[in-house]
Amino acid sequence: MLTSLRDYDKIRENAAGNVTRFQNLDIVSAPGGETLGICHLAVMMPFSRVMPDGSRAPFPHGYQAAFAASMAAHHLNTGNGTIVPEVEGLNERCDIRFTVELIDSEFFQSPAVRAILNVLNRVPGEGRLPTAFIGNTRSPVSMATSVITGLAGYPQISPYSVTNELNDKSQHPLFGRLIPDSDGHALPIVQFFRNVLGVKHLAVVHNNDGYGDAYARAVLKTAQEYTPDLEVEFIDLPVKATPDDYVKAVTFLRSTKFRFFFAPILGDNFAPLMEEAFRQNIAGDGLHNWMFSASIERATKPQYDKGTPLHLATRGISVINVLGGKKGKSTRSKYDESWEEMNNDEDMEYIVSKLPQYENYDSSVFVSNFFKMKGSVADTLSYDSAILLGLAACAAAEDKKQSDADGPPNLDGISHYQKALDVQFQGVTGEVVLEPSTGSRDPVSAYFELINYYFEADDKNSSVVQLNKRQSYVFENGTWDQVAPWSFNDETSTIPSDLPEVSVNMNYIGSTLRGIGLALACIILILSIGFSVWAQCRSKSRVVRASQPIFLHIICVGIFILGASIIPLSFDDEISSDEVCSIACMSVPWLICIGFATTFSAFLAKTWRTNKIFHNPTMRRIRVTPFDVMKPLFLSLAGMSSLEGVLLRE
Repeated sequence: MLTSLRDYDKIRENAAGNVTRFQNLDIVSAPGGETLGICHLAVMMPFSRVMPDGSRAPFPHGYQAAFAASMAAHHLNTGNGTIVPEVEGLNERCDIRFTVELIDSEFFQSPAVRAILNVLNRVPGEGRLPTAFIGNTRSPVSMATSVITGLAGYPQISPYSVTNELNDKSQHPLFGRLIPDSDGHALPIVQFFRNVLGVKHLAVVHNNDGYGDAYARAVLKTAQEYTPDLEVEFIDLPVKATPDDYVKAVTFLRSTKFRFFFAPILGDNFAPLMEEAFRQNIAGDGLHNWMFSASIERATKPQYDKGTPLHLATRGISVINVLGGKKGKSTRSKYDESWEEMNNDEDMEYIVSKLPQYENYDSSVFVSNFFKMKGSVADTLSYDSAILLGLAACAAAEDKKQSDADGPPNLDGISHYQKALDVQFQGVTGEVVLEPSTGSRDPVSAYFELINYYFEADDKNSSVVQLNKRQSYVFENGTWDQVAPWSFNDETSTIPSDLPEVSVNMNYIGSTLRGIGLALACIILILSIGFSVWAQCRSKSRVVRASQPIFLHIICVGIFILGASIIPLSFDDEISSDEVCSIACMSVPWLICIGFATTFSAFLAKTWRTNKIFHNPTMRRIRVTPFDVMKPLFLSLAGMSSLEGVLLRE
């Protein structure tokens, strides 16, 4: 399949000594006599990693990116629009061809920077200088390398470095990425917790490095902007955490009382964090649920000892990841078909020849194994990255050609990068749209997935359980769609509460106290009526006449009203509707105030009459009329009514 790459490699090699380096292109003459610009794509990915003991371990993402970028370059050279329609016939309208070089960044900043400096120190026209770089994976590596590539005038497109710091154009002027930045990742995360699960309380534990800090800040910023009712709490965790660091972080998480956690942490932190969370009862108890960033995927094991903390804590966790193409889409199906076409000895041999070689490390051993891991985010994003650079190179060169029709293909780094920001196409990973101000992928144009981890019903006689994964939700066009069942830590699909259940004591009166209160109310009402009737019947007797019957009747009426207030006090929502309770509640203060004012006015009038008699200097007979008695009553009622109205309004 990769015949065009081999052909243009030979053309470039045979033209040694006759190569003109013009801007960012090597200008050569093809066998047919036409002038071609060679766009050399340097794929800078981690193909190996130096371990603490000095040995090298392979890194699958680098191998996948190598195959994908090579396939994309071949499609650009041949104008094959099977996957991306915009590539169809590109070889006929563009006089630029593409070659590929594989550079091992070895997973860390120092070797990546050394590798780039070695490439850029090549002699123009003799050594193969790049036109653009594809890479890297880790954000810290991309931050270090993009400063150099930007200053040297070369665009660098990363398949999946996410930190927001790479948006700073003063430091990374020609950097772009086919993956959304931290803010773009936070949008689907926040929407899932708030809009899908209905969560209002979320705790985030993150590494205190550029990756984790950027993720945490992005979640907070996005929550404040899109879901202001989502309360978010944070705690950081050192990358090289000690046992005390895990205890401190989990203690804080437990103190929040939250039951949903998001953890953008490195894989090395996964097991110690979850074991400590289990010890402190915020993992593996069926109540608490955890989501992680994609960085922990390789930290999980295919099986666990049954009943261990890691088995119980891992049950029901989820991982959010950018999706490397959505199943069922024609672009993804065609991509898989094209990928399988590379499964031949010639193409495998070609990729091995491009891979960096080390002593006691044979890249060819791993190529066939990693080739089978197609459709991951590593290869599909790398494919789209190469297609983006290819379309942008041809578009920028076409603009230059219009002003200089007779000149050779012309492409400088700034024009190349600006065109990459403008180019849009339907790629394997969705519609590729970069934000012009940052060079980052528009999150709405990307696919995200949520992988749910679960354990099948196990054999009771077995001491181990098998870990299974399934894609449960897919984020497309700004919304989440469920595509498979979702299992929480309690192994059910029922969304648990995000806070502990609150035990509320409604302080109901209860039937016993209600019965006693109503019985006392009846006694008060009956006695009030009875004493009033008795006073009326004995109104001619000396004692009643001396006490004045009108005072006695007023006192009985006031006590009757006060006693009647016990009746609405006996109502609550244990036995009545909200409407009835509201009416009863509003009547209580009026009954108490009116009853008290009525009773108080009778005693006040009687005291006033006695005072007037004893302070009569003439010692003449004084008559107190019923109207005189009513004056204090009216004044008391008016005063109490005004006060009650003010209090109720407050």
